[in-house]
Amino acid sequence: MTVVPDVLHNDALTPEEFGSGKIDFQEWLGRHGPETVDPVAEIVIKNIREKFNVEKLAAIGYCFGAKVRTSTTEKLVACLCGCKVTYLLL
Repeated sequence: MTVVPDVLHNDALTPEEFGSGKIDFQEWLGRHGPETVDPVAEIVIKNIREKFNVEKLAAIGYCFGAKVRTSTTEKLVACLCGCKVTYLLL
C-alpha cells in the first residue's frame, strides 16, 4: 500500500512557481513547519495501524518529506543521508 498524504494542505509549489523567483520561499516554508505537518503524519499512521491492523510501517521522504516526523511516542529508526533522504521503520 502506498499513501501520500497532503501535508502541504493544498499549498504545493509547481516547479515553475518555485523557479520563477516570484515566491517568497521562506514565507511559504514557514506555513509548513512541524506544527502543521506532523499532525497529518500522526493521523495517517494511526489510521493505517487501526484500519489495516498494521504493526510495522516503512516510509521514505525526500527533501521536504525527509523532515516529516512522527510523535515522540512512536518507535522509529531513522537514517538521514546527505541528500536529505530519510528512511523510517515504524
